Amino acid sequence: VIMKLVIISLISAVICFHFPLSIGGFQLQSNVVSILQCLQKRNYLPPAFQLSAESSEDGAPDFDTDDWREFRARLVMRTSDGEATSDDIGSSHSTNTWAYDSGYLIEPGSIILAKVDPDFCYFGLNQQYFHKSVMLVTHHNENSFTKGIILNRPTNLFLGDEDFLNENGDPFILEGGRMSERKNESNEWRIWYGGDVHGLYSDDPEIICLHSVRSELGRNVSQEVMKNVMLTNYQGARQIVDAGDATSSDFWVFAGYAGWTSGQLLDELKRESWYMVSADSQTVWSELVRQRDEESDPRNVGLTTWSMLMRMIGREGEAQHLSDSFADLTLKEWAADTILFNSSITFAEIQDGLDES
Repeated sequence: VIMKLVIISLISAVICFHFPLSIGGFQLQSNVVSILQCLQKRNYLPPAFQLSAESSEDGAPDFDTDDWREFRARLVMRTSDGEATSDDIGSSHSTNTWAYDSGYLIEPGSIILAKVDPDFCYFGLNQQYFHKSVMLVTHHNENSFTKGIILNRPTNLFLGDEDFLNENGDPFILEGGRMSERKNESNEWRIWYGGDVHGLYSDDPEIICLHSVRSELGRNVSQEVMKNVMLTNYQGARQIVDAGDATSSDFWVFAGYAGWTSGQLLDELKRESWYMVSADSQTVWSELVRQRDEESDPRNVGLTTWSMLMRMIGREGEAQHLSDSFADLTLKEWAADTILFNSSITFAEIQDGLDES
């Protein structure tokens, strides 16, 4: 009993690390590792919770290179006999990918999966773009606002540099006129539907770019939301491309986002509208690359991505039972009307069509 309490306390302490900066996150992280080291030296930790042999000389994981979420996942995803649990957890030991239902834990880098009610699906009738959506939390402050982007709604719209406008409505040009030096070159940026707030059809769409460019400039103009998953805006992406550190195809460009006011997302979790999931960055990147390379038709609406993550958290039966539902059909109709474009259309034509309507 004492051992179980110790293990539960350790896991709770590790999880609490991610309500971070306000409680001195890095110091807390250090304290948690110190506790683990102390228990290990006294042989109080069972084999399943021994620190990895790949840790640094003093026995602590190397948090400069190790993903803290992966360390936490190793704790959560093991039982006292050292075996990975089978419920609510998915992992692939060969590729070191993992995902599990993290309950009500909301933090940047978390994945939100839309939950589907087999008897009544609200998102089948309203806000269809949320049906079977997969969202990445990019910002969370429990006292103010939570922000996320939909990862599995790729469009077939490619925009050129000239399609991105500044706050004055003029073509965006970097300071120093870098764009004018490339008169005959225009990058092509594929667009994902990121959400309904400041979205694709908004007068002032917000552009969010994901990438994994680890150059000094790439890190300086971006924030890391998951291990090797960097976030920047269009200006930052253009700076990275113009510096020769990447090409436009190295970016996933999202127009718009989903937003929740203080406490709203937690309330929706308690009402069982969503699953909150912790997953490794390799899983996220693999799906984004697959969407880019394989899903040219937006009417596929990323259902494969949602089903894969549902399987990884132990909900495969639920996902299969809800396949080809009425809500799936309404989602595909929404996609055909909203994110399926003529390949030659420009952003200016989108705005003109919106004004005419």
